[in-house]
Amino acid sequence: MFRKFELSDDAVLREEIAQDPVHGNDPAFTPEVFHDPRSQNLVFEDESVPVMFVNLRREVRLTIQFCKVDKDRIRKTFEQYIPTFAAAYKQAGCGAFVFTTKSKPLAWFLRRFGFRAEVVQRKVL
Repeated sequence: MFRKFELSDDAVLREEIAQDPVHGNDPAFTPEVFHDPRSQNLVFEDESVPVMFVNLRREVRLTIQFCKVDKDRIRKTFEQYIPTFAAAYKQAGCGAFVFTTKSKPLAWFLRRFGFRAEVVQRKVL
């Protein structure tokens, strides 16, 4: 069974995070993630005991194919259009802009526009 996360779940969540060997040492993994109003937060239970907390976020996931043009043109295009694009999606309730790349310079450049790069090895089922 699952249900919506409630404020009364916060103490259990904080305790579980603190005791977790991975999340407890990660300063970016905080219980506040489960308080983000732009996301849906669930508690999965077994016999009314929490088994896991799940945070579902609205994200914009981008796939980009650049054309063979000067990198300055790409940079200028991002600077001109991305702020408007990002503002519209944020207003629609999206909390993150995510893309996958192997290019560290691109990841650093897009970070200033609020994008988060993920380097993920995906296994096709």
